[in-house]
Amino acid sequence: MSALLWVVALVAVIYGYSKLWERYTAGKIKLTIRIDEEIIYDGEEVEVWTVLENESWLPIPWLELLMGLPSSLRVIEGAEEKEEIAYRTFLLPRQRVQRMHKVRVKRGTHRLVNAEIQYGDGIGLKGMFEQLHLFGRIQVRPRVAEEFDIDLRLQELVGEKSVVRWYQEDSSRLIGIRSYMQGDPYKAIHWRATARTGELMVKQFDTTSETDFYVVMNVQFFATYWWGTIKEVVEQQCRIAAKLFQRAEEQAFPFGLYTNASWSGAGSLHIPLQSLPGQMDAVLAALGDLSYKPNSPFEDILRNLRGRLHNRSTLVVITPYWDDRIAREVEMLRSEGHQLLLIASDHIADQLPGLSPSIPVVPLHVENAEVEQLEGQGGSEEVPA
Repeated sequence: MSALLWVVALVAVIYGYSKLWERYTAGKIKLTIRIDEEIIYDGEEVEVWTVLENESWLPIPWLELLMGLPSSLRVIEGAEEKEEIAYRTFLLPRQRVQRMHKVRVKRGTHRLVNAEIQYGDGIGLKGMFEQLHLFGRIQVRPRVAEEFDIDLRLQELVGEKSVVRWYQEDSSRLIGIRSYMQGDPYKAIHWRATARTGELMVKQFDTTSETDFYVVMNVQFFATYWWGTIKEVVEQQCRIAAKLFQRAEEQAFPFGLYTNASWSGAGSLHIPLQSLPGQMDAVLAALGDLSYKPNSPFEDILRNLRGRLHNRSTLVVITPYWDDRIAREVEMLRSEGHQLLLIASDHIADQLPGLSPSIPVVPLHVENAEVEQLEGQGGSEEVPA
């Protein structure tokens, strides 16, 4: 009889512990993602840390984590590359466990937003399943297209650095404030900053140069602009744009970016013209944020540039698609006195109706390029014009 009572008591204790464990561990597992590198480039292997924390006062005898990765990321495990992070561990009360994963990345902004965990009480009576919401984000910048030979054509457009002529400060291009120096005009004094700092401060304006340099990038591939994309071409466009900006920075040109590619913000992306030290970082981060989906026809981007650029700006237009509307807008920009260079996909580079013979064309060839229909869009298949 006493043995039976002991068995009943043991079962009751085990059952009670299982119910208590369920009550005080549910929702107490926290998962965070940590990425130490701030600047990441296409093709690199990045250390991604998963940090699991048990916020309860009871142990988690076993726990399985499963976290899917975006299609452009792959976790490296030995000689294999996998599409998800998965492992099993255990957690003591109030314990935190972190694990490092090598992840190979491609250009783009990648969000780690969901993960699944399963865990149990260790005695087989209770198992739990939870979906966790994360806030992990990896932004990957493009590498510079060192193999793309564009230097000679750029020299034809903008000349050597030694012949760049800088003019007086442009009062419409305020870039900051600085301390007053002898000879500064009194009308340039920034009175609010002077009152705040207790010393004379003046407005600092950017200079107007002969060469304002813009890259205008098109990710439209079809007459119906939203229908599809060719990812390999967009990637090469981003790498070429990075090289163009690198050359502009080396020659101290102010430079900016316009594109119809979708990004994490609203509307069309525009990086204003500047020649400050942080401009290269800004444009590379912007190129890393671009998606493959256009948010407007390319002619809209070109039309919006009319009348907004300084005289004799230099525009490098990168496009895989051409039609009469784009040709008309390019001609309008040329008629305003701007210098243009066209980098066009090789399947259209020899047939650009409406393009002025004075605009040089550089063909762009990309191997193994495949058309992909964009998600959420219907319609019949089209071929590039």
